[in-house]
Amino acid sequence: MEIDQPFLKSFGTITSLTLVNLVKSDDQNAWQTLFAMYSPLVRYWTRRAKIPQIDEDDVVQDVFRSVHAGISRFEKTEENGSFRAWIWTITRNKIRDYFKTRANKVVASGGTSAFRMVNQAPAPESTEDFGEPSDDRGLVLQALELVRHEVQEQTFDAFWRSTVDGINPLLVAEQLGISVDSVYQAKSRVLRRLRDLLQ
Repeated sequence: MEIDQPFLKSFGTITSLTLVNLVKSDDQNAWQTLFAMYSPLVRYWTRRAKIPQIDEDDVVQDVFRSVHAGISRFEKTEENGSFRAWIWTITRNKIRDYFKTRANKVVASGGTSAFRMVNQAPAPESTEDFGEPSDDRGLVLQALELVRHEVQEQTFDAFWRSTVDGINPLLVAEQLGISVDSVYQAKSRVLRRLRDLLQ
């Protein structure tokens, strides 16, 4: 899916507060949606930190275990910033924990072979160097993908053509063989659901 900047800007700063509030109320569907939206971002961060692929799932699981344990206390304020910044902080801490644990295991094993392993292992990229991405494109794409599976194909197609591609709703209606009102309804329905997920 290709999305442009004006479409992204229509959501302002993405906070996912509606979704967070549903997760706080123990809504299992909301938790699954939150995981589906944010786990690709967490994986991106772990890959940038050069965590070996074999350990990536464990780190991601640790991140979401902490998110689950702490989400009831999350409140968006000027100090703690966005929900995404909060998840970034948890991820950064789990990445640091991973490398500390790994370093301790190597040191604890001792001897010449451990010394060689330490010298041959690639140095972890500083987590300070790849801070929170400012681009919300990934989250919007995840949300779009989730919504695309929730609505009928024609509904999503009408939304996409009229909103993202910028095709006149009259022409979209003609192309899809539906009424202009149906195009506007599709657009409204998908945008409302996206806003529920992203704001």
